[in-house]
Amino acid sequence: MAVRILAPIPANRLDSTEDHFSPPEVGSLGRSQPRKSVSSCQALSESLDKVLQAMPVLQCLALSARTSSGITSSDVSVQAANSCPSLLLLVHEQLSSVLRELTLAGSSEGVNAAGVLLGMNVVVKLVACLEALSFEARKCATRVFVEVARQGMWARFDQLVLNHPNLIEMLLAGCGKADIFWHSAAMLHSLTNTPEMHVILLDAGVTFELVRLAAQAEFEISCEAFFSLRELLLKHPVPTERFMKERFAEFFHHYHSLLVVEAYTVVRQAERLLGEILLQQEFQQVRTAYVSNPNFLRIHMNLFRIRSVPLQLEAFHIFKVFVANPKRPSRVTHILRRNRDRLIGLLQSFHEKGHEDEDFCGDLFVVIRLLRSLGCSQIPC
Repeated sequence: MAVRILAPIPANRLDSTEDHFSPPEVGSLGRSQPRKSVSSCQALSESLDKVLQAMPVLQCLALSARTSSGITSSDVSVQAANSCPSLLLLVHEQLSSVLRELTLAGSSEGVNAAGVLLGMNVVVKLVACLEALSFEARKCATRVFVEVARQGMWARFDQLVLNHPNLIEMLLAGCGKADIFWHSAAMLHSLTNTPEMHVILLDAGVTFELVRLAAQAEFEISCEAFFSLRELLLKHPVPTERFMKERFAEFFHHYHSLLVVEAYTVVRQAERLLGEILLQQEFQQVRTAYVSNPNFLRIHMNLFRIRSVPLQLEAFHIFKVFVANPKRPSRVTHILRRNRDRLIGLLQSFHEKGHEDEDFCGDLFVVIRLLRSLGCSQIPC
């Protein structure tokens, strides 16, 4: 599992603009600091432009190397290091310098640098160049991107994303590449800090692409996609619930694809995340619509057939909501009644397997009692 080097930092939501910076403290930054910030950001922007100009050649060289020698991993950064080492070293040094300016605590210099970087579209260039940079430079680029987002200039950042829709596309593409998936995901996480930016990501279809990535065979990419998906769906419940209500059928059509793949870890993580969503109070209307669908009930009952107790337990936490629904539709009740005896036998076996958690046992007792109250039938499902 990839080590999470840097977690996204919540935005401070400072209402600052490039033209309204508080003056630096006397004796700390000095009068030349804003000019220095502009100069270093300008230099970084120009260097990134040169890397972008070289990218097509570097990608062709990497493709040629993979074709001729059977290399399967991305070699763009290797070819870049071999072809223009001085340029990439310079970019790394400039990134480090800009990062120091961004992280100056208690000063206006960081806000000033963030505004300059946004104005020069440097954050877009960083994502476009990410694959060509060295590993250490990628880490530095990721921290610069996240720090710009952290400065709280969200009105300008939102506009930047709207003006450059390819930024989200590049981040999602990076989330599926073995060399840069963590860096791309960390940048994507930093964009979820405000409800406004959150809505932009939802409307851009980021949820559906993350679901596709979560189903990937590569374990680390799949786990990071699930982490990103959880952040996107749960960080701001109000806009997420509105999105899920408006696109209910489309969302669950995509999401349920995660519950029918062969990879056990994918199915279990998908079931766990779905349980978190349905059991949150903010998603009450989504939960009511979900547990009223008999086809959805069948999906989770089928997971009981998989001989994995942990997965069965995850399925139980969703199944119990169907059973406990006070406005349970007749079609859902009919399915539960037809399978009553087998379901009770399965749920009772959870006690025999040593599950002694007090809350779980309480839920289990209530569900079994409700199932028994449905009456008896031997009609198979």
